[in-house]
Amino acid sequence: MFEQFLKERQLIGEGKMAKVYAWEGYAYKCFSAEHPDEWLSYELMVQKAVEESGLPVVKTYEAPFANCIKMDLIKGKSLADMMTKEKYKGALDDLFKHFERVHGVKSLNLPLLTPYLEQAIDRAKITEPQRTLAHELLGVMPNGNSLCHLDLHPLNIMVTNHEQIIIDWVNAKIGNPIFDYARTYVILHEFAYRLSRAYLTKLKKIFRADKNDLIHAIYIMAIHRLTEHDSDQVKALIETSYTEITSG
Repeated sequence: MFEQFLKERQLIGEGKMAKVYAWEGYAYKCFSAEHPDEWLSYELMVQKAVEESGLPVVKTYEAPFANCIKMDLIKGKSLADMMTKEKYKGALDDLFKHFERVHGVKSLNLPLLTPYLEQAIDRAKITEPQRTLAHELLGVMPNGNSLCHLDLHPLNIMVTNHEQIIIDWVNAKIGNPIFDYARTYVILHEFAYRLSRAYLTKLKKIFRADKNDLIHAIYIMAIHRLTEHDSDQVKALIETSYTEITSG
C-alpha cells in the first residue's frame, strides 16, 4: 500500500514541518522520518479533542503507514485566496465570527496557555528588562478557560461550497482569548501589514477589554512569535510595544 501511495499521491500543500498529499479521496499530512512520534501523537490528540467540540474542523484518522496523519480531503479554497484573488470583502467579519465560535468552547482537555507562554518568555532572545516586563504582565492577566486556536488567520480557514472549515489546530491551548486575538495580529503585522491595521481597528471596536490589556497581550505574543523564528518585523513590534507600555 505504501508503495502505491508514493507513486500516486499528489502534493497539495507544504509547511515547515510537513507536506500534505491527496490520495484516494483523503488528505495525508506527512512528516519526515526524524519527526518525533510523540509530536505526531500530540497533534492527533489535539485534533481529536477539537473535533468533539462541534466546531467546523477536518476529521482525522490514524494513517495506515508511519509519520502521517490521514484527514478528510477539503475541496475548496482558503479565505486568503478569496481575499487576494476574488477581492472578497467579508473576510475580517468571517474571521471574527470564527473567533467567537472557537472561544465559546470551554475547558477542553488541552494544555493551558499561561504556563506555555511563561516558558516562551524564558527562552526568547530578548533583553532582561523586556523579559521581566513580559512576566509581570502575564502574571496579572486572567488565565481564562476558552479554547484558543493560536494560529487563526485567513490561510487557516478553508472555504467549501457549504461552509468554512478551520484547519491547523496543533498550537491550540486553553486560556484567555485576548492572547488568541493578539497572536493573529502579530502574524498579520509580520506578513500582511495593511490587513493588520484593519484587523486591529476592528478588534478594538468589538473586543470589550481594557485597551492596555490588548497592548500587553500583543507584546507577549510578539515575544512568543520570536521563539518560532527570527523576524525583524517582530523585533520592531516588541521594541515599540515595550516603549509604549513603559512610557504610558
